[in-house]
Amino acid sequence: KNTIGRLLKKQDYALRQNRKEKSTKSHPERDLQFRYINRVKKLFLHSGCPVISVDTKKKELIGNFYQSGKTWKKEAEQVNSHDFPQDALAKAVQRWNL
Repeated sequence: KNTIGRLLKKQDYALRQNRKEKSTKSHPERDLQFRYINRVKKLFLHSGCPVISVDTKKKELIGNFYQSGKTWKKEAEQVNSHDFPQDALAKAVQRWNL
């Protein structure tokens, strides 16, 4: 581990994180789903029904998006400043089997 790091540093590599620099335009209907959920929630609460919000699947957008962690590079990779679904190449869904 130390030898590899030392050799990479000699070649101007360093552990770098992605930088959120590439800006994309905000989608005009970005919060449409949240406004809908809020309206339905208010209807349920007004009628005395309970409201529970559950997201059972982990979803990851595939594309030029920020990911935590570091990798050995000479320069930080520039990624989109926002993770808008319309900018994704695909979406990966992780299902949990319990």
